[in-house]
Amino acid sequence: MPFIKYISNELHYNEVLSLASTCKESLCIGTADIKDLHVKVGSNQEPFLMIVATLLKKGG
Repeated sequence: MPFIKYISNELHYNEVLSLASTCKESLCIGTADIKDLHVKVGSNQEPFLMIVATLLKKGG
């Protein structure tokens, strides 16, 4: 059974988005607007969807 947890506001970054690049199997995110979302990568910010696309390419 999958682990499900409700997360809101600034906890999205700390508990989900910052960990997405370490995902090994699957990650399911339900949100109203993800296309304009940017996340910290080192000292820069990158579009979250670009990070997801990179992970998908790595996974084959």
